[in-house]
Amino acid sequence: MKIFNNKEDDSQWLPISDLMTVLMAVFLIISIVFMIQIKSGVNNYIKTKNNIYSELKKEFQNENWPGYEIDSLDLSIKFISPEILFDFNSFYLKNDFKKILDSFFPRYIEILSKDQFKSEIDEIIIEGHTDSQYQNSASEDIKYFGNMELSQNRAREVLKYSLLETLKENNSTKDWARSKLSAHGLSYNRPYMVNKKVDNRKSRRVEFKIKLTAESKIYELAK
Repeated sequence: MKIFNNKEDDSQWLPISDLMTVLMAVFLIISIVFMIQIKSGVNNYIKTKNNIYSELKKEFQNENWPGYEIDSLDLSIKFISPEILFDFNSFYLKNDFKKILDSFFPRYIEILSKDQFKSEIDEIIIEGHTDSQYQNSASEDIKYFGNMELSQNRAREVLKYSLLETLKENNSTKDWARSKLSAHGLSYNRPYMVNKKVDNRKSRRVEFKIKLTAESKIYELAK
């Protein structure tokens, strides 16, 4: 039996094999670069978030505002005492809450607009929340949209007062704050939980949240 060695065929396959090796190497390099970018973005996000939390906690730790909470996980600042926020079914700010905003908001913006944080802030969100209570005979849709309107009005009133009344007109941070602020009403979609149970009283609250630019960057890289 004769075995034929087709050198011509071998010469055709070797370049293809080499090409596959090169492509695999390129793919590996791209994957490594991508993972480095993701890791760098996550590390920057965590570092910035921790630094902002430390500054906020230090600034407000001695305040005895009723129902004040700060969350290190999402950088949210919550005011969860409805008796000082609004009257029932009303979106007009009570004087007690105005006094808190007078003290809180200028210092809050002053921290976020510092040079080390300013470029890292994508959005400052004021959220209005309600509980699920409404007119007893109302359908779930009516309850939802009624509370949605109420929560949106409350968030907008907090934004309006904070921006127009607590920041001085010649304050250099006012224009920056205006460009970052937004007001969101969330109805009763996100109730306040205590020991895995809904706390209706604390669900009627206002929250200040921060969205960092690093979040968008990480999302874009992950797509």
